[in-house]
Amino acid sequence: MPEGGNVSLCFTGDLMLDHPLVRTGSEATGQATLQAYALLQEADLSVINLEVALTDVGTPASKLVTMRADPSLAQELSRIGCHVATVANNHALDYGPDGLLRTLEVLAEARIAAAGGGRDLDAAMAPAIVRARGMRVAILSFATTLPHGFAARPGAPGIAPIRIRTSYLYDSETLDEVPGMSPYVQTEADPDDVERACRAIRSARSRADLVIVAMHWGIPNGWIAGHQGPLAGYQRPLGRALIDAGADAIVGHNAHICCTAWSSTAAGRSCTRSVTLCSTPTPKAARLPSAGSFRRTTPCLSLRR
Repeated sequence: MPEGGNVSLCFTGDLMLDHPLVRTGSEATGQATLQAYALLQEADLSVINLEVALTDVGTPASKLVTMRADPSLAQELSRIGCHVATVANNHALDYGPDGLLRTLEVLAEARIAAAGGGRDLDAAMAPAIVRARGMRVAILSFATTLPHGFAARPGAPGIAPIRIRTSYLYDSETLDEVPGMSPYVQTEADPDDVERACRAIRSARSRADLVIVAMHWGIPNGWIAGHQGPLAGYQRPLGRALIDAGADAIVGHNAHICCTAWSSTAAGRSCTRSVTLCSTPTPKAARLPSAGSFRRTTPCLSLRR
């Protein structure tokens, strides 16, 4: 353990790098972007949500948006300070299982640990366990955003899944009076998937000083009816289950907005576990939308044990 029990962690939201950072010259990357990436180097441990396949193999998946980038960018991610990449998200298999496995291969070659994907379900559920200032930190990565065929299965590559059941409710009388009104959307996490994730957390808890869960969940801004608020119904119960299983913190992404955070103290344990329901704005194609969209304190998490 480091003196004082402190370790600083830096997390990004959805990161889609498509070219190396350029630090000088007329084509130099903007200063706001360079300053944002500098945060990765300042932290004891930096974790990105890699939401693009780094692959030169595979075929596009049958979905609306498919993305990939040059595998050599794994080395660029290492140079800018990335220690761990989470890959459980809805773009990891944009170029199929071969694209995912190629991504994991080039990350390993760049000495970047990966979590959330693998050759089979067990590999996808396994944590990346790394050291930060003497502390063993386990990073697990799960996704509720699951295009067809993305979920890992026994003997089949994919990402670590937590499936969500969705139903739509409406009042027929009100619908007659207000045609076109939005239904109320009910969501619930699959109990078997939740229990599998909790088992993975409990296993990691026995091997690490700190357990962090990266969750690709929630609904992007503008895709949910205002009367339902910014969170899907399944998120708080799922977050509570993962915390109760032993996670010290949950860092969320996918929604593309910063949401609220809440914390709780687990019975019989002295630490405070925080659940962060947010998605940190991060640069797509190595560019920030604006300098003001990335605050220095947003992606950094400092925990005391």
